[in-house]
Amino acid sequence: MNLSSLLGLADGWETFTAVEKGLTRGRRAVLLEGMPVAAKGWFLARLFRDTNRPFLLITYNDEQAARLTADLKAFLPEGTPPRSHPVVFATASAG
Repeated sequence: MNLSSLLGLADGWETFTAVEKGLTRGRRAVLLEGMPVAAKGWFLARLFRDTNRPFLLITYNDEQAARLTADLKAFLPEGTPPRSHPVVFATASAG
């Protein structure tokens, strides 16, 4: 099911407008905190649609990455699949 028709709900929302303006004016990174998980895919799909720029999303675990990938697939138009590249970071312990 494609939910791209819901992307228009961001029209006039100050937070979205501020992030979008920052990206279109050359800002290279944006940190979004406190947004419900269910809204992240929608927000990012709208940014992608309006800025037409590639995104690098870093998540704190594989579960969140899979959820965002599924949400983006639902909100983006057909033929615009997100790519997911899992990376595992290992930390070395001193000793």
